[in-house]
Amino acid sequence: MDELTAWPGRPEARLAVPTAEHYLPLLYPVALQQVDETAEFFNVSVPGTISMSSVLIGAAARA
Repeated sequence: MDELTAWPGRPEARLAVPTAEHYLPLLYPVALQQVDETAEFFNVSVPGTISMSSVLIGAAARA
């Protein structure tokens, strides 16, 4: 979790996360993830120019 919360100090993060409201919502589900739960991106393709990356966490993740 330390790596996830240290994003403001990473120079490459400014390109991917221009403002905090694009990134901070990700921290809530990641913080609730249990040790035995997997996490994965389930929509990795970008149809056009807008990316709506989403993370699937838990038992519903692909087994």
